Amino acid sequence: MNRYQLIQAALLSTDEEVRLNGLQSLYRYDGEERMDLVCAALGDSSWRIRKEAINLFLALPGAIVSAERIVALLYDEENAGLRNAAAEILIKLGPSVLPVLTRAAGTPDHDVRKFILDIMGDIGDRQATPLLLHLLQNDGEINVRAAAAENLGKIGDASAVPEMVSALSVPDLLVQFSLLDALGRIGCAIPVDGLVGLGENRLLRKPLFDALGRIGDETAVVPLVAGLHDPMRNVREAAILGLQRLLSRCGDKILAGQLDANALEGVVSLLASPSLPVKKAALAILGRYCDPARAVLLATYLDDDHLADDVAAILAARGHDVVAGLTVCWAGASDRKKAYLAYLFGKVGVTHAVNLLVEELKGADDFLRTILLRALGQVGRTEEIALLAGYLEVPEDDVRQAAVDGLVNIAERFHAPVIDLVRNAFAHAEPAVRQAALQVLGRLGGVASETVLLLAMKDESALVRRSAIYYLDGRNPPHLPALTLALTDEESDVRRQAVEALAMSAERSLLEPLSLMLQDEDPWVRATAIRALGRIGGVEALAVIRRGLLDPVGLVTIAVLETLMEESLPFDPREMLGHLDHADEDVVLALLKLLATASDPHWLEECGEALLAHPCCLIRQRVAELLGQSGTVRGQTLLQQRLQLEEEELVVDALRQGLASCAAAGERS
Repeated sequence: MNRYQLIQAALLSTDEEVRLNGLQSLYRYDGEERMDLVCAALGDSSWRIRKEAINLFLALPGAIVSAERIVALLYDEENAGLRNAAAEILIKLGPSVLPVLTRAAGTPDHDVRKFILDIMGDIGDRQATPLLLHLLQNDGEINVRAAAAENLGKIGDASAVPEMVSALSVPDLLVQFSLLDALGRIGCAIPVDGLVGLGENRLLRKPLFDALGRIGDETAVVPLVAGLHDPMRNVREAAILGLQRLLSRCGDKILAGQLDANALEGVVSLLASPSLPVKKAALAILGRYCDPARAVLLATYLDDDHLADDVAAILAARGHDVVAGLTVCWAGASDRKKAYLAYLFGKVGVTHAVNLLVEELKGADDFLRTILLRALGQVGRTEEIALLAGYLEVPEDDVRQAAVDGLVNIAERFHAPVIDLVRNAFAHAEPAVRQAALQVLGRLGGVASETVLLLAMKDESALVRRSAIYYLDGRNPPHLPALTLALTDEESDVRRQAVEALAMSAERSLLEPLSLMLQDEDPWVRATAIRALGRIGGVEALAVIRRGLLDPVGLVTIAVLETLMEESLPFDPREMLGHLDHADEDVVLALLKLLATASDPHWLEECGEALLAHPCCLIRQRVAELLGQSGTVRGQTLLQQRLQLEEEELVVDALRQGLASCAAAGERS
């Protein structure tokens, strides 16, 4: 048996793996019969075989020339897998196959015509618009006309809108339905008068309201509001969704005087809908008409997992006068609801709610306590400052952090008393309390705070020293001596924090002390120093950064490579190639990312074969992608060779896609 017969026999095997291997061997076979074998495999019973055949066809030279053969496969009524595979190929061939499809659309087979229109829609190119409009208006098969309308919507060509609107006058329910959906997809504003009459057919009301929400103007408000009272729930839901979309596009002014009490009751009833988007739309519209009484109604949904955030945002937007009345909802409310109410009271400044918040602190759990403390920071009086400061001493981190936030907020109104109390807290025996006090002082700033921060640089606790460094501005020259001294701290986290602070200044005088940090015992400190040197820049800094390539820890090497990219520092690709055998896979991936930016791509052809055999599949996958992007003959050869050996599915896909890219590049050239 010759080679063709062997492949043909393999493709006829009952063993799926044998058929797959036979099909893959066609990558290396260039006989005239190859296309016949690929087309036959497109109808295989196995989706794996069909997928492989699709990829193989697209990777073959002259795939466009063979498009008519693929169109012919659409006529097979017995093999749905074959038809779908043919459609996928034609879609992936893209706009270049449209002339072939246009000719084929003249077939008397209405099923094939519909297939062709669906393929054109998925390609999405406006060149198909004239044919789709012609078939919309003239085809004798209703399913084809509906498909033409649907796919005009997919393409989104605004120039087709006038003829599509004109076609709505034909009393054909399926086509009208498809046209309304398509017009909504395209999104061009059109006169509403010509559409509203379609609502007389109850089956068209839902798509009509969907379309009005997307393409209507202010005149669409009246039919949409009327739709809120429709006897069919799905129509009422479409009306509220359309109304909300219309408001989002045209603004609230179009609703002026349109929603009376009866209409608002219709909106309220939709809060019981099983559809979450419908509930959210109803809430948004009610929020625009939210007086204190309706706010109490909306507040009942603060216990709803899906709606609470929306309700809170709506109520907060209504401001103090509306939210202030919600204090009547406090008694008997769940902890969840109290948390939202406390947030709202703080957000809009409901000062008369302070006593409720203070009283609730006594028995609240940790989560509710954090909300209460932050709210008290926003609405509290001077007597609440000591209360907030007392919570700096609690052991729970979240509660202590909430006290910090509360003190920072209340300091906007009572700055001096807060500073005095917090400075006293810095004398506390517990490091966590001193650290919390530093957070407050650091966020408030000022000379008094700065004095404490500099003092804290000598604190016995590394936690406190780190916090002090965080709040000292490295761009402030008076701070540089203290931050530079911190580079010798016994704790590596403190040293790293100091490096990060100094990096903010980018002072060239810091080049020497930061260079010394490349000898630090901690790799995280060394990596941070590399990035800081990148901020400084210049020839001397670059020389120090390059030394980091020899660091034994991959973390530091990656910092070098990423710094070269992020700071746009020059590099020699030849120098980088020597590190592609690094034991750390992440280093190699970072190198590939850097080398991909090089103007000379020859490094890839030189190292591609070895990298395609790398034990890390992610590296092989990335190299396959880069070779495909290069589009070179050598790259195509390397991809074909590796495809015969590769077993990892992700890499196999990357190799095939790379081959397809190379083939496409060859056709363009």
